[in-house]
Amino acid sequence: MKKGQILIAVLLIFVILSLVMTGVLNIWEGNIRKVGAQIGEKQALYLAEGGAEIAIYSLIWFNPSTGTYTYSGIITQTDFSGRYTTTLLWDNPNFKLLSIGTVDLWTRTLSMEGTRSGTSSPYTITITLWSED
Repeated sequence: MKKGQILIAVLLIFVILSLVMTGVLNIWEGNIRKVGAQIGEKQALYLAEGGAEIAIYSLIWFNPSTGTYTYSGIITQTDFSGRYTTTLLWDNPNFKLLSIGTVDLWTRTLSMEGTRSGTSSPYTITITLWSED
């Protein structure tokens, strides 16, 4: 083989390897984005569940009068920040609850319905409907 042919062969190998590596990096970057979205959605759901737990806690331990109650908060961590808003519609012994958690671009919603029973705290809560969006 002549020197010019070896140079062309080496350059061709480098071009092929560059194209393969570009494809691999694109696939890798897409997977990283998908994992980031899953993490954000899961964190938003956890915030919605946390807001719902606060509302349920108030029904277990306190005896609020019939009405609509709103609980909200902002959570700030070193690796994420988010917020939740929970609305509790209380019509003794029935309740409806809507809790929304948001982290960055992701929002998750949790809906519950149920009843409370008992004559004093801690009351018993029975959840008859649980829906996540």
